[in-house]
Amino acid sequence: MNFQVFLFKLTMSLYYVIRLSLMFAPLTILLVFSRQGGWKYGFTFIQNSLNVGLFMAFAMGFMLGMYHVLSYELIGEGPLKNYLRSKQKVKVKSSMSLSDIVEGALSDDRNSLITEGENSVTLKRKVIFSPPDKIKISTDEEGYVIESRPHYNWWFIDFGRNFKHVKLFAKQLQSS
Repeated sequence: MNFQVFLFKLTMSLYYVIRLSLMFAPLTILLVFSRQGGWKYGFTFIQNSLNVGLFMAFAMGFMLGMYHVLSYELIGEGPLKNYLRSKQKVKVKSSMSLSDIVEGALSDDRNSLITEGENSVTLKRKVIFSPPDKIKISTDEEGYVIESRPHYNWWFIDFGRNFKHVKLFAKQLQSS
């Protein structure tokens, strides 16, 4: 890996940690200040303060952010423009027909059909602990465009699920 890619991935990782920490901060600060007295830690007490709430928010953001990064890295290499994004989009050249794609996708129990048009098909894929992801496969002048996104548009972390979906369908299309 070259140095620019390393810096990009490090910056994006820190961005996600900070973003998650800011999301958790109000909750952790409220929890810390709602507790009566301090916490016993060995022979000392941790007093309720803003610093404790911010540290807890950073700890939770770091844990979830790094899990998101590691999940994405375990799936494999992808284009840098799609790095750590919850909405994935790739273009694939294939001679496979759209009806064959639908038939192959519906053979998996986790996929179900939402809509099927002349030039596109929309599927939903069941995932654990979350509403199903939406996958749209549409025809393009060069081949197919595969898009995958979480159920909620505002959710920005998916632990690499949508990249895995796009990669799975792209491999199926290229194998034919």
